[in-house]
Amino acid sequence: MRQVLLAMLLCAARALLRAARPPLRRCARAYAAKSDDLASLEKELERHDNLYYNQAKPELTDEAYDALARKVDELRTTPRGVGAKRGGTLAKATPHTTPMLSLDTLKVKDGTVTTIAKWLKKTIKACAPEAMHGIVGEPKLDGLSVSLTYVDGVLTQAATRGDGVVGDDVTDQMLEGTAIPTQLDDAFTGDVRGEVIVPVAFFRGLEKDSAVSARNYAAGSLRQKNASDVSGRGLRFVVHDVVGGAENYTERRSKAKKWGFEVAQPSIRVEVDDDVPADALPDHLQACAEKLAAYHASLGEQRPPPAVAGTRSSKKDELPYEIDGVVFKVDSCKADAQAGFTARAPRARVALKFDRDAIVVTTTLLDVEIGVGRLGALTPVAKLEPVNCGGVTVSSATLHNFDVLRASLGGARIGDTVLVKRAGDVIPQIAPAIEGTGDAWPPPSKCPRCGAPTRVTGDGQVACTAGLQCDAQAAGRLQHALGRGALDLGSGSLGAKKVEQLVEEGVLRSAADLLDFVDEREASLSKLSALDGWGATSSEKVLDALETRTATPIPLAAFVFALGAPRIGKATAKKVAGICGSWTALRRSLSPTTAADDALRTALAEARGVGPAAVEGLLEFFAGVEDAAVADRLAARLDVVDDDT
Repeated sequence: MRQVLLAMLLCAARALLRAARPPLRRCARAYAAKSDDLASLEKELERHDNLYYNQAKPELTDEAYDALARKVDELRTTPRGVGAKRGGTLAKATPHTTPMLSLDTLKVKDGTVTTIAKWLKKTIKACAPEAMHGIVGEPKLDGLSVSLTYVDGVLTQAATRGDGVVGDDVTDQMLEGTAIPTQLDDAFTGDVRGEVIVPVAFFRGLEKDSAVSARNYAAGSLRQKNASDVSGRGLRFVVHDVVGGAENYTERRSKAKKWGFEVAQPSIRVEVDDDVPADALPDHLQACAEKLAAYHASLGEQRPPPAVAGTRSSKKDELPYEIDGVVFKVDSCKADAQAGFTARAPRARVALKFDRDAIVVTTTLLDVEIGVGRLGALTPVAKLEPVNCGGVTVSSATLHNFDVLRASLGGARIGDTVLVKRAGDVIPQIAPAIEGTGDAWPPPSKCPRCGAPTRVTGDGQVACTAGLQCDAQAAGRLQHALGRGALDLGSGSLGAKKVEQLVEEGVLRSAADLLDFVDEREASLSKLSALDGWGATSSEKVLDALETRTATPIPLAAFVFALGAPRIGKATAKKVAGICGSWTALRRSLSPTTAADDALRTALAEARGVGPAAVEGLLEFFAGVEDAAVADRLAARLDVVDDDT
């Protein structure tokens, strides 16, 4: 009964919103297909740009607008791009230091995961030879775009997006209506860009009919001629980029937070290896796409229903602001620049709107298990009573981190009914069916595998502090070291289950321990053969592979990758090897006792495809006594070949 009441309230809220605004033209063909007259279509597109960007009174749905824009681009001999006229006449026109571009929207045809995987493949090619360093995902806020310009850390100007090249000066309005800093704590020169929004809770608390939507209210508030009238309207500025900041978007987000800005949350970063062999690339991109699609679906579950002034929402644990999708960005800014632009938008950034046709079913939350990654990251996984959702039996859902866990489950407890949502072939997402009364899922203070204390990393991830003394981390690092592109011990010799067994039974803890087995073959053979599930044949196969490995030279790039340092993928390891040339030079440069201004370390930090984040990961690795000792033992055991490229 309660679920029915909640559904009725949501439908009523949506009906109020539809009644309060002018009807949108929902048929894309009304504009994109009925005419091939380029001049008239350009004029129509310009009118709708002005309505959306400058007046906050759109008449077209996003789908219809995208279709119209595509039709115009198809008919143009020269596609519209940066500098093309958009929007209406601007008052107090202010040029942007760099254009504020729109984003292309991914069109889901073969399922969300497949669509994202295809985009990743295309983007890797566009970014080459630059390494992507992963994909960052963040909410696509439904607000008014504004760019703040700072010179030597001092705010000099605030301007709306306008036509992408020239916007309205809203400096006084931003100072009165938002909490933006006027002075940063370092001499930064560049632009801080984001969206001006009004929280949905604030907008719902306004008098009925105060505005058609939260976005219109925010846009109208910022366009008050008298800046003092903007104060008290509940506006917030949420950052999504820092132009002229760091080498990657992850660092730019961190820098914005350090300066006191609010950044779009929750976000995700998925590592994408640019250098995966061709035969393994489809599976790798599929795995990356599944994580990004799951994040997209999770935010779709958390998005609030359209806010209506003078009403209350029945939805709990919703995001504080309206969003209409997510944005995916290549993390490396150099790779972003290398990819360049299409006729309308950057290739390395794209929007993925929400699917309106998601399937939602109910089931029971049985448990929340926590996995431990090779670098200690704790990942919660919801275990569910198996349920059919769109033809797929769902029994678990990965929650990625504890922010996502809290956002997804709220106050739900073990045994409570939860909603399972699946759109297309996206990994299922969950949400409580009713308001729960349990704790808000605090992150564990101890590792669930080894009992060691946990810590919160710089990017907000909860992690185990035990390193190689944690069985889960030791097994994960060993599997990584033995894998393809690293020590490459060969298929079939040591699978994941056998590696876990060796670690859990105390036989070894690292790849260096494993390579020591070749010193006393007969004793090692006896030790392995005595293990449950092993035998003489499988044990001999492992020892043969180890002897082949120790007798075969290994390229420096493969050795660096095998170490498993944070933020060092295959492509980055190859770059590091090419710059350092030898293991001796690399080890000396990245030693904790080496001066911070070491020339080789500086060269790595400034190199395309490496950068400060990768150097920080290597320094973190070598600062760990156990990790450094394992690396030195491996180097002494193996024939590491210098890189003379």
